[in-house]
Amino acid sequence: MMEQKTDIDKWLIGCLFGFLSLLFGCSSVSKNSEKESTHIQTEGSASESRVPVIISQADMNREACNANSNASEEMDRIYKNVLSDPMYAENKEFLSAFKKAQMAWVKFRDASVEARFPGKNKRLMYGSVYEMCSCEFARTLYQNRIAELKLWAEGSQDGNVCSGALKNH
Repeated sequence: MMEQKTDIDKWLIGCLFGFLSLLFGCSSVSKNSEKESTHIQTEGSASESRVPVIISQADMNREACNANSNASEEMDRIYKNVLSDPMYAENKEFLSAFKKAQMAWVKFRDASVEARFPGKNKRLMYGSVYEMCSCEFARTLYQNRIAELKLWAEGSQDGNVCSGALKNH
């Protein structure tokens, strides 16, 4: 009797795994999908058993916005480093223009996000992916600005006649 119960248990477990495999295989979506609210990843190497991990839309929103926040912090750090750089510190005209350019960029960022996702009730208009999508878009804007600010932080090669106020090496 015990052996028969074990066979039934094995059969039920096999059915359960088969059903879960089918379920997970059919509902797997990419992080960029705007139609599904979950993402399924697997953990483990090819030689190990792969365990599905379900990531909710809230988790994906949080990940995207954390990455956006990290990019914002990096941009702020580079911006402050340029402001405190001894090569620029005494150039009041440059500092004024540089600060003005950064304030204009912040307005550009906000306007760009608004243009991408216009409307008053964005969550209703764009769904649960709005937060993730807007954070990913803003992060792209931050990455572009970081590249621009790095030009000021790193400076230009001596002899570059078009370097303007960039510090020279």
